[in-house]
Parts: sequence; structure tokens; C-alpha cells
Amino acid sequence: MSATLDGQDLRRMVAAGTAWLERHAAAVNALNVFPVPDGDTGTNMLLTARAAHDEVAHNQSHHAGEIAQRIYRGAQFGSRGNSGVILSQLLRGYASALKDKKEFTGRDLAEALRQASVFAYQGVTKPVEGTILTVAREAGEAAMLMPETATPEAVIEQTLKAADDAVARTPQYLKVLRDAGVVDSGGQGYYYFLEGMARYLRGETTYVVPGATAAEPQEAAPAFTMDFITNGQDELEGYGYCTEFIVEGQLNFDQFRSDMLKIGSSAVVVGDDEMIKVHIHTPDPGAALSYATARGSLVKVKIDNMDRQFKDFSARPLGEGREAKLAETVVPITPPQPQSLHDFAIVAVAPGAGFDQIFHSMGASEVIAGGQTMNPSVQDVLRAINSVAADDIIVLPNNKNVIMTAQLAPELTDKRVHVVPSKTIPQGIAAMLAIRHDLALTENVEAMNDALGHVQTVELAYAVRSVLIDGVDVKEGQVLGILNDEVVTAGEIDVAVTLDVLARLGIEDYEVLSIYYGQDRTPQVARDFAEALAEQLRSGHDMPVAVLTPEESRTRAATLPFGTLRIEIHAGGQPHYFYVMSVE
Repeated sequence: MSATLDGQDLRRMVAAGTAWLERHAAAVNALNVFPVPDGDTGTNMLLTARAAHDEVAHNQSHHAGEIAQRIYRGAQFGSRGNSGVILSQLLRGYASALKDKKEFTGRDLAEALRQASVFAYQGVTKPVEGTILTVAREAGEAAMLMPETATPEAVIEQTLKAADDAVARTPQYLKVLRDAGVVDSGGQGYYYFLEGMARYLRGETTYVVPGATAAEPQEAAPAFTMDFITNGQDELEGYGYCTEFIVEGQLNFDQFRSDMLKIGSSAVVVGDDEMIKVHIHTPDPGAALSYATARGSLVKVKIDNMDRQFKDFSARPLGEGREAKLAETVVPITPPQPQSLHDFAIVAVAPGAGFDQIFHSMGASEVIAGGQTMNPSVQDVLRAINSVAADDIIVLPNNKNVIMTAQLAPELTDKRVHVVPSKTIPQGIAAMLAIRHDLALTENVEAMNDALGHVQTVELAYAVRSVLIDGVDVKEGQVLGILNDEVVTAGEIDVAVTLDVLARLGIEDYEVLSIYYGQDRTPQVARDFAEALAEQLRSGHDMPVAVLTPEESRTRAATLPFGTLRIEIHAGGQPHYFYVMSVE
């Protein structure tokens, strides 16, 4: 290998690192400390690396700085989860160090590895040692110890050894890793990425055309493919008309909303029995307006021909600035969506059809499918932000592994984005309930942030392996009782585990227990679970308890005796966690 490398070498290094990470992604996922089937560190890092590679897959530039910048750009928009965001920041360090380099030496590569660590630490609000950050730092420090005349291959070999040693020592920093008997998954993922780059510099084959054998060296494509992301609209069907209106009168909100869902698609109906705002996509806006005028008085009507709008928007020339280019070339165009009854719009992340409907019914303009095992990318978040017709957007990540992704969005759009860092779905719902029509945006954001601390999140899932975690000795197959992301108990019966968690909370001091059942539970099974839980609370805690559907809660809540704990049952549709509960 030459003493100097160019942009094409860098492109191939990243392709090799991505392919090697792909080969080991499942092993990285298996290092997940939580014993539930949602380990996604390897997947998130792989998808981020793929996005970086795809950005330069067909770029023939030999300028190392240009290639490095494009690699970072791809990673920036494609990053998913905390591990993916950190990997994108590592690649940002590479781009910073090489930005003016047509070719790079071993010393330049060492500086890139050092700066990678610097940017990664800066990208994390509260850096924790014993993670991918430690591995990156020690790898960068080792690279800088190499002589200035060292070749890129010698530098990467030294770096790889330091990274391997750092990964092995991660349990020394973190008790949770020692108890689980694993090393840090993010650090291990970064090691595999570096190892893939090293294999390229050694001249070893690390990726092949799909279907070829490992003995047949190929320079074409890595073993992975990535389909183009579209906005999900069938081109032949067209978009129709985006119809928005507000209707006032003596209305039946539930019936009105139900009927609107039958008239068109992408329906968002928010309000109450006196005022309702509607957004709907329909080939016949007259049907929606006729329905509304028969039941109340129209206050404001707005109709957009989305077919023409999409064609006009697609035909616009690219802007001269970076922001215009990013918005128009990277983020797929989707038809505008409405804001809510406020001067701002809500974008929420949620898993499952039930939660999607819940957030829409509460006024969210856009709900991004995501959560555990399916963290959305920065581009997914940007697509949702840019699709709503509001300049101020509040984003609810609703998962601790999506917060960092959401926090990158404000840098990449001209809209004013406010991230309320909800770590769980119940926190996100509590934040939505805190919104008030008479408050300004900043006051609502403050109220939503304050609401995050007023709800407790309980989750039940089956353990996929035996492990000691958070001081709890978990056996494979047991029901895990998780309180605010911490395993607090485990057992054989879901009701008993839930009672244990609620006792730790002091359930007597709370008023509402909302149960959201997952995709592997039926309404009847969820109802039976809630009734069994209520019976145990009545007898064991001597407290009045009522099990209600959402409809029953609206009609009967006010008639219940004082101090009654309301147990409400909702369809969540989430994977892995068969019950998610909020306690308020």
C-alpha cells in the first residue's frame, strides 16, 4: 500500500469498514445489556455506515477532503440511535481533519482518528467512559504516537490494537457491563469498522458482489444494498387535495372523527365537541366540506392541489446555499401536513398502530414509526418536520435512543425545532396532555418538559437470556418488570411482577394507571390482565379500583368515588414489550 492515499482509497476504506461491520452486526446486537430482544446497536451503526457509504458509492473524485465531507454528510442524515449518531460524529472528525487534503499520509490519518474522538465527545451531553467514546479516544491517542513517517497501514494497525485493548477494558469502567458479562457494544462496533478499514489497507478482500464467493475478489459493490427512500405515495394514484378546515357548533367529536376517517386518507382531526380542526387528503374535498356544513359552521377553509404542488416543488432549481441544497436534495418531498389548533406543530416518534392513532388524536401532525429496534434516522425526522405546515415544530422522541437523533434536526432545517426529550411513550403522552391553547409556544415547551417528570413508566417484557442486571438476578423466559428504564424485578407471572413494581412506586398515591397492550396481546387478554390486577390491588392495598376503556373513562370518571384508581386500557401495538404502562 502506498505511503499516501487519495479519495478513492478513503471511499474503499469506508466500504470495507461497513461490510465488515455488517458481518458482525448481529454479534454487536447480542452485547445488548438489557435481556430483551431489542438490541440494536449493531444495526444502528450499520445503517449509519451504509448511509455514509451510499453517499460516495459512485463518486469518482480522488480528492480525499471532498470524499470525507460527503461521507460525513451521508452519515449525518442516515444516523440512527445514539450509537449511530456517535459514529456520524466520528466520521465528522475524519472530514474535519482531511477537508483540505487531496491525498493523505499516515500522519493525516492519525490526526483524523484523533479529531474523530474530539467530535464524538463534543456530540454527547454527558460523556461516559467505558463506551465507544473511550475506545475512540484511546484509538486516536495510539495513532498519534506513531512516527510522522508511518504509513497509513501502520497507523491503522496501531489504532486497531489500541481499540481492541480499550474494548476489552470497558467492563472496568461500567458495573452494568461487568454484571452482564459483556463489553460495550458501541465500542465493539467501532472496532469492527476500524478492522474492516485495516483489512482493505492490508489488501484483503472484505466485500464481494452479492452471490460471489469470498475467493473471487471484487471491486464493485459491497454485500449490502439500500433501496431509495420514497415518500410512500403511489405515483399513479396521485396526492389529491389537501383539505383543511375548522368547524364550530354543537358537535359530536368522536362521531365526526370516525366519519372523517372514511372520507379520505392522512386524516388528522383534533378538537372537542364545540370546535374541530380537520386535515384530510381526498380526491373530492366537497364531500368533506358538505359533511361539515351539515353539522356546523365553517370558519376557515384551505384546499391545496397536492399533485400540482408536488410537480412545481420538484421542478424548482436548487438553492445556492447549503441549507437549500440539503433540504431539496437529501430530504424527500412530501405533501404539506397541517399544524394543530396551535401556532406550532407536533412531530412524535411512536411504535405500533395504536400509539400512532393516540398521538394523532391528541393533535400530533406527524407520527414517525419508530422506537426500540427501529430507531428512525435523522432524515426520517427531517422528512416529518419539513412535511408539516408550521414554522415552529415540537419533536417528541419518546425513546432515550432517539433523543440524540432528534437533537440533530434543528441544525439541518430552516424551521424552528424544539426537542422535548421524552424518553418513553408515557412521557410523550404526558407532554401532549400538558399543551394548553392559551399558552405561547415557549410556555408550552416549558410545560411539556415539566410534564416529563410527573409520569412513571412501567414496562413488561420476556427475558431472552439469564443475566444479573441492576442488582436483579434474571432467568431466561421470566417476565421483566422495568421501571423508568431500570429492571427492578423479575418473575413468572405478569400480574405479580406488575404488583411488585407498583408497590415500589407507592401506587396508593396515584390516580391513573394506563395500560397499553402490545402487538402480541388481544383486547380480551389485556382486559383480563387489568381485571386481575385490579382485584389484587383492591384486596392487597384496600383501595377502590375501576377498570375502564377510554370511552368509559370519559363518561364515568367524574362519577367514581374519591380516591379511586382508574385503570385504563389502550391498544398500543408495540413490539417486544407486551405491556407499557404509565402511572400518574
